[in-house]
Amino acid sequence: MVHRTYIEVRFRDLDKFGHVNNAVYLTYAEQARLLFADDILGKEVDWKSKGLIVAKVECSYLVPVLLHDKIIVETSCTKIGNKSMELEFKIIKQKDKEYVKAAEGKTILVGYDYETNQSIPIPQEWRKKIEKFQKS
Repeated sequence: MVHRTYIEVRFRDLDKFGHVNNAVYLTYAEQARLLFADDILGKEVDWKSKGLIVAKVECSYLVPVLLHDKIIVETSCTKIGNKSMELEFKIIKQKDKEYVKAAEGKTILVGYDYETNQSIPIPQEWRKKIEKFQKS
């Protein structure tokens, strides 16, 4: 199962060539990742005490995204280890009735305790919720 986030391209997202700047793709992935966490883990998570930090991001750019394209970011959890998890994302653009994969990548997240400033295991409760979502 994938989580979908719908994004409208803003004029400020564009570079001087008229397409979405490469760094903005990562902002789209981040926005989708945060909504994934809210929707799957719940909004009651206290992110200020325990959370997830980004350890690594990879992105392959396939085709440009333009101003009036509608964006769908598909996010799925592909691995959960003891202290880390991997989320894959696909940025799909819709122009009229055509859907094209514009970019794809992955983000490695690490469980983190903000009070002790140390990595921690992914909480069991989170693991169960993610696994349940992925199976649905």
